[in-house]
Amino acid sequence: MRAAALALVAFILSACVSAIPTAPRPIQSEKYAAIVVDATSGAVLYQYAAEQPRYPASLTKLMTVYMLFEALDQGRIDPDRLRRWQKLMLEDRYNSETLSQTRSRQK
Repeated sequence: MRAAALALVAFILSACVSAIPTAPRPIQSEKYAAIVVDATSGAVLYQYAAEQPRYPASLTKLMTVYMLFEALDQGRIDPDRLRRWQKLMLEDRYNSETLSQTRSRQK
């Protein structure tokens, strides 16, 4: 009886140990990028190719524009502020492209 109880406990424990989830495998493809950030602290918990430029998918672009127009209609975004953001983004893009061209000439 005692041996049967020990066998049952061992079986249950082995089932519990095998049910423990393992960490996900890291992404190994150059096609993908990932980043996981703790919303409270802002700490980066995981990243893979997070600094490389990526272009959003078509549905992402459409949803972004839809939400932008919705926010403009509801007055949550000021059009003048949006124009200032656009100007800053264009300047930043110009500066980034100029910097990358300068770096490629230096090589």
